Formats: sequence, C-alpha cells, structure tokens
Amino acid sequence: MRAEMRSAWHHHEEVVAAAPDDEVARMVVVENRRILVESEVKSVFRVDEEETHHRLRAWAEELTRLDPYCVEALLVAGDGYAVAGDWATAAHWYTRAGELGTTAGANGWYRAAQCFDHLGDRDSAANAMGRCLELDTTAVEPRKYLDNFGQAL
Repeated sequence: MRAEMRSAWHHHEEVVAAAPDDEVARMVVVENRRILVESEVKSVFRVDEEETHHRLRAWAEELTRLDPYCVEALLVAGDGYAVAGDWATAAHWYTRAGELGTTAGANGWYRAAQCFDHLGDRDSAANAMGRCLELDTTAVEPRKYLDNFGQAL
C-alpha cells in the first residue's frame, strides 16, 4: 500500500505541475489532494507509534483546511485524531461534521458521542447521541445509549 501511495502522490504532483491555472483545474487538484490525504489517514488506522500519530494529526489538520465543508473529509479527520488518541480534537471534528446536517453527519454525531463517552463527558455524549437521532431517526445504538443514560439518572 505504501508503494501505491507513493505512486499516487507522484502522479498527483505531475497533474499539479501540468494543470492549467484556472478555477476548475484548482478545484480538481484540491479534490485529488483531499482524496490522497484521506487515504493516508485510513492507511494507518491500527498503529501505536508516536511518529505515526504525529503524521495522522498533520494529515487530519490538512483535511480540515482542504475541504472544511465536506462531511466525509471531516469524518476522516476525526478518525485520524481518534486513532492518534486525541479524543477531544476528534470529537470537535466529528461534531463539525454532524453540524453540516446530512445523513452522513449523523455518523459524525455518533462518533463524537463515542469520543465524549471515552473522555467521561456523559452529558455531551448524550447530547451528541440525541443530535444523531435527529438526523437518523432509525439509528439503534444512539437510542439504546439514551435509554441507558435516562435509566442512570
């Protein structure tokens, strides 16, 4: 996979160098880079080295700059921070994805809730689960979480 990623980056740089200087070409270049950055984050999900965690944070930060209104990019950025163990920052980006209000945003709220729960912030987790249900009324896990949360009160 690393060899394929190096090749993809190489080809991306060739496209960047050959692209005309117009708005459409710039949009295509940014979109291609976003896809490559997402792939970098997804390629290192199960590692435990600080150097890799540093790279994940850098890729995730770049994703949020490349396309701050793309739910998928924000979800992947959140994933990168979560894998790096930065639960609070992951929750922030998952929340931002959820705030975009799409059905995919429901995943953002759900993942934010998991991060808040991991941080011990059960109130924020319950709020995020509720927001998830607003976007996806058929979601089973958030409903169970909120039922359990209500019983614990």
